[in-house]
Amino acid sequence: MPSFYAAIHEIVGELMYADNFYIALYDEERALVNYPFYRDELDDDLPDPSVWEPIGEGQAAGFTGNVLRHGEPVLFSAAEQQAMVERGEVVLLGIPSVDWMAAPLKADGHTIGVVVTQSYREDRKHTAEDLELLTFVAQHIATALTRARAIEETRQRNAELALVNEIGAALAKQLDFETIIDLVGERLATMFQASDMYIGLYDRSTNLISFPFELELGKRMHGEPIELGQGLSSIVLQQRRALRFGTLEDQVAAGAVVATYPDGASSTVSESWLGVPILAGPEAIGVIGFGEYRAHAYTEGDERVLSTVASSMGVALQNAKLFEETKRLLSEADERAAELAVVNSVQQA
Repeated sequence: MPSFYAAIHEIVGELMYADNFYIALYDEERALVNYPFYRDELDDDLPDPSVWEPIGEGQAAGFTGNVLRHGEPVLFSAAEQQAMVERGEVVLLGIPSVDWMAAPLKADGHTIGVVVTQSYREDRKHTAEDLELLTFVAQHIATALTRARAIEETRQRNAELALVNEIGAALAKQLDFETIIDLVGERLATMFQASDMYIGLYDRSTNLISFPFELELGKRMHGEPIELGQGLSSIVLQQRRALRFGTLEDQVAAGAVVATYPDGASSTVSESWLGVPILAGPEAIGVIGFGEYRAHAYTEGDERVLSTVASSMGVALQNAKLFEETKRLLSEADERAAELAVVNSVQQA
């Protein structure tokens, strides 16, 4: 996708002045905006291409959000921009430009993004003809973008399936409880490039959640067990369903327990959180949780993959438990047989 966006910039640059150019994507369902490609001669405070912001906030509070909401091509002069800011219609972000031009990217009747070019130079102003041309080009960009994203999603889905199959095949060969947990934890940590994650197991007899696999800042930890009750892990276990949050505020609203220190600092920096239950039949026997400092870091695809792996893990852990129970019963039977042999020997004597 980065190569795709760079190619679009190159093409637009051949058609008009586009030294200051960016593409914004819009997730209508979640009302979030992302800036995967941004080139600017003067402004060095560029959006993080991996972050999705709520429309109307941050970078999406400016002219970009305005175009996404209205879905119409625009060409604003410096005076028109200033007037909109004074009326409170938009927030002025970055360095004021001589002109600002944008065309929405539309697919299937929905605005999926916007392509923008602006000028800081009086001798390189954009014209109405440029806007007409950019609007025409935007139609083709939207079509190409839709296809490229579909191809990318297919590749990602295939990669996800390959990983799930790999983990499933590895789990099928394992009947050791601890080995299964370490195997899944390490594979998932690598896949998600996770620095903070854990696998928690629930013991119904003690009502405690233990953490046999836990990473904090990329290092293995061994946290103390916690009682089932409050917190996101407990909610996942009790409701037997996945939870995904994009902000710390959303986590707290849902019931996250955030410890604070005397100076008021929070014990967590995870803006994003994703947790799925480990199911064995109808019963939740554990939880896999991920935390990330970036907001809106996890997607529906991440949740789907993690849920699939957790399902395979639940079956593997159940098999390991049955295997251990079978070994225990066989060991007891062997001990009992040895005892009976001694008793018979004594009786014969």
